[in-house]
Amino acid sequence: MTEISTGKQAFDRLDFDPGTPDCYVRLAKRCIDPNPKKRPTAKYVNHQVGLWNEEILSPDDDNEIKKQFLEIDITLQVIDTDKNLYPMSDSIDSIDIPE
Repeated sequence: MTEISTGKQAFDRLDFDPGTPDCYVRLAKRCIDPNPKKRPTAKYVNHQVGLWNEEILSPDDDNEIKKQFLEIDITLQVIDTDKNLYPMSDSIDSIDIPE
């Protein structure tokens, strides 16, 4: 989840870019809890992401979670397209694959 927020591989850093929704940060931190028993199940994470998606798609523009996700989405698009600071991956053409 940190990789989606920062554009860097997981565990390179455990902080999140400013503007990452609080609910997302809390869930991501639970997912990397040192105690595996405290980590949420994949089913729970899927359910939670589904709830966020429903809120984002809802017509309620006063929804705080919706506002947070849409704001960071706009921010990341500007960073990626204007400054190209967060390339998510190399294109397949630039990867040197040994034969």
